[in-house]
Amino acid sequence: MELAKLSQKFEENVLDATKKFGKLITDKKEIEGLPATALGLAAQTAVSKVSSGHENATAENGPWMITLDAPSYLSVMQHARNRSLHKEVYHAYVTRASSGDLDNTEIID
Repeated sequence: MELAKLSQKFEENVLDATKKFGKLITDKKEIEGLPATALGLAAQTAVSKVSSGHENATAENGPWMITLDAPSYLSVMQHARNRSLHKEVYHAYVTRASSGDLDNTEIID
């Protein structure tokens, strides 16, 4: 029973950490290489995730919100020409739930 609780808590922390991350991009140069479908998704995410001022986001003009959800994350990893963005998103992905209130370290130990 204890293992089931720990496993559930671990998964919840990873999911919450995944949902918590978001990088708002306003400069199109930062997302060069992303396909139109990824830009459209990122613009839609900016509309829905950012609380104010971005309700008119478009695939062409942004702003764009990059998240750790699979479609967004994979598009950046596969297509982004910006090495800094690539590195930042990758680092955020591999360190999810490893600090703060969502830290899984104790569960793993």
